[in-house]
Amino acid sequence: MEFGASEATFLDQALVRHQTTEHVPLLSTAVAHNGEIVFERYLSSDVSQSLDADTQFRIASMTKSFTAVLVSKAIEAKLIDSLDDPIELYVPQLGAIDYLNDDDPAITIRHLLYHQAGFVSDDPWGDNQLDMTDDAFSELMQQELHLASTPGTRFEYSNTGYAILGRLISNVYGHDFHHVTKRELIEPLGMERTSWQPLDNNYARPYNVEDEIVVAEPSPLGNGAYDAMAGLWSTPRDILKWAQFFLDAENPHLVNDDYDHILTAASRRASQHVGTEVGQLLIKPRPAVDGVEPGGYIAAPIGYARGLRVWHDHVLGRTVGHSGGLPGYGSHMRWFTQENFAIASLGNLRYTATSTPVQETMNEISRRSIGLTNGYEVPVARELAGLAQSLVDIVNVWDNALAQQIFADNVPLDESYQRRATQAAKLIEVTGTLEIQSITATSRSSATVVAAGPRAKAAIELARSPRRTPEIQYYELTLIEPDAAS
Repeated sequence: MEFGASEATFLDQALVRHQTTEHVPLLSTAVAHNGEIVFERYLSSDVSQSLDADTQFRIASMTKSFTAVLVSKAIEAKLIDSLDDPIELYVPQLGAIDYLNDDDPAITIRHLLYHQAGFVSDDPWGDNQLDMTDDAFSELMQQELHLASTPGTRFEYSNTGYAILGRLISNVYGHDFHHVTKRELIEPLGMERTSWQPLDNNYARPYNVEDEIVVAEPSPLGNGAYDAMAGLWSTPRDILKWAQFFLDAENPHLVNDDYDHILTAASRRASQHVGTEVGQLLIKPRPAVDGVEPGGYIAAPIGYARGLRVWHDHVLGRTVGHSGGLPGYGSHMRWFTQENFAIASLGNLRYTATSTPVQETMNEISRRSIGLTNGYEVPVARELAGLAQSLVDIVNVWDNALAQQIFADNVPLDESYQRRATQAAKLIEVTGTLEIQSITATSRSSATVVAAGPRAKAAIELARSPRRTPEIQYYELTLIEPDAAS
């Protein structure tokens, strides 16, 4: 791969475009090739905050790769016998889990690493649980968690699963998870601006966009039981050190003995091997190179490794990375194992997709574009259908009492009931009273509803929280334009 002046210019333009169109106050990006930083860009539209290479951002779900590496270290240190051990051997609170069938296998450490434990996908509910106390988390594990599928049968992205791995680490090491991460990974790798709390006042404050206006988010949640899935703060430079820790294992001539003392090259390679298939990437090839007619696509699988996503770029080769999102923050990292090339981009806007300018630049380099499809056909669970009907009812006529019954605690925190009621009323004004036309499950815990009114249709996405009592953690309303609805 060449990353010269023209590629740097394209990336710079893509970053400026993303910051401008998405209203991102601070956007920090760095690129490394062969272990050396070859590009840095620090964009700021917020005069109230300073921004430089040391400014910390919360990296959200990119934290999961740190948690996964600690699990691998525990295996090497013989603190854990096997990834196939039942998790309840190390986290006894999970012995109370009710499985869907009497003969279902026990949840294992491997299931948790690869999001196959059977828990419901819990974005964005989990994002609001970072500061959950250890006692509350123990109670959740003992009394509240329910399963959406049989362990080992399907991929369901679970923040709760990685929070459980954090408890596993604390138990087997005999020290707090935060302390273990700092001692075993952050300090040995020289990640001096990576921490569980901002090290000083040089950190990005969180923001959101409401009605095209940038507004401050509440102060970031403090540390707690869910930190193992999304709690770390860092910088692009430190994330590139983290990427090189993995890249080194894929390039034998670069092997660094200091890295092997942290985790062997074999285990670092294993960390980047797919453990479960997620879906497919639809690749738009370069016709001149691949002999494919314009508009044609090549399908390539995308999988989940240990806290990392893995896919194959037919031009740039094997690609590894992860994104992150929280109220007030968005992040992305990726590296190309055959090219020894890595990029990290961090922003301080709610769920901002910093992967967008990165992908645009990779598209320019490899002349390709991608999109994700999911080939699973999932039956609509009875509880999910009930939630869908209740959601349509409240969209038709907003009722705060019903809202309290059907929504998880994160919903009014993410956006007030008053704003949600106003949005629903505006939709109904256009569509008229809605009735469910179809429900398509995207998993056992999420679905897309098409609802029809006398004047127009609407699409409603919803997702259930991980609690046993059915409740909605996320929904989105979209008007289906008349041409699209016909």
